[in-house]
Amino acid sequence: MILYTQTKNFAVGLKNNFKKSAESATLAVLHYRPTEIFACLKKETNNKLTLIVEIALKHYGKKRRKYWRQNGFRLQTIEYKDTIVKDGEKLKISLEGNFQIDTIRSSKEHIIFNNNKKRNYRTFHIISDQQEQPIGDVIIARASTQIVEQSVVETLTNNPKHGCFHGFCNNVVKVATTRKVAIENGIVELVRLPIDGQLFDDNQDVGVDIDDPQYENQDVGVDIDDPQCTIPVLRKSSLFRLAKQLNEDECYKLAVQLNISEKKLSTIESKLEFKTAMFKIWRPSRPNETLVFNLVKALKTIDKCNEADAVQGAFADNVEFKPELLDR
Repeated sequence: MILYTQTKNFAVGLKNNFKKSAESATLAVLHYRPTEIFACLKKETNNKLTLIVEIALKHYGKKRRKYWRQNGFRLQTIEYKDTIVKDGEKLKISLEGNFQIDTIRSSKEHIIFNNNKKRNYRTFHIISDQQEQPIGDVIIARASTQIVEQSVVETLTNNPKHGCFHGFCNNVVKVATTRKVAIENGIVELVRLPIDGQLFDDNQDVGVDIDDPQYENQDVGVDIDDPQCTIPVLRKSSLFRLAKQLNEDECYKLAVQLNISEKKLSTIESKLEFKTAMFKIWRPSRPNETLVFNLVKALKTIDKCNEADAVQGAFADNVEFKPELLDR
């Protein structure tokens, strides 16, 4: 019986793997490619911001983000999003937020993905009120198509006939038929990425270059309950320990500083575990180091400087937050 169960599970697994392979092969034939879409910001000397929006092939995305970091750009709270893009596909880039775009210096709002190019990106120059840091979204959209049948009348010409009946033969025949055509019927949002100019606060440098070779091969383990989080101090278990150091009022103030909307907060306000629920809302499944900067700054803003220093220290040591770090 055990042998049968194992054989059955193997057969199911084999079937699923075959299905995934078939889907991947179909996408490849249709020239669709797995990609990573990301956005990053750079603060210029004239207090303006430069925004890069790039579509990179999946196996090349990490290298491209490292390139932009080395050139002074900062990734955003959501490092990138996975998607499938067709080679030669034309995508539309639009921006929403409390800022304006310098249309003269910026790139066009459309980008055509070229599988053979290593650099598929657009540059936008953001103009914002100096009293308020720019916050908003980058939206990537694609044209949606629909296959419809259209009636057409085709004209067919017969070969001319010679002889006594030539004058009675009509060489032109009109035939009504239908054909399938693809028509564009609007645009569909493909990816939405948040952008936040507050990441450039002068006091938020936590002093660690994640591309430094000393951290590249450091074994920090993987939390099986939080496998996509590669930064120990941002693991759920780490954040929940931090939550225990705050009362509910402090946690609510922290949520406001972390830009969690009142609408979202109202959905968890009455929950018994409000503090842990708040961190679940705030942290995406695949966080990056910019969230550490935000968290340190927010803690300092609500006068929790010891906790801020402990988070900063944990990040520098590549470990989770623990209450004993407060005694350092």
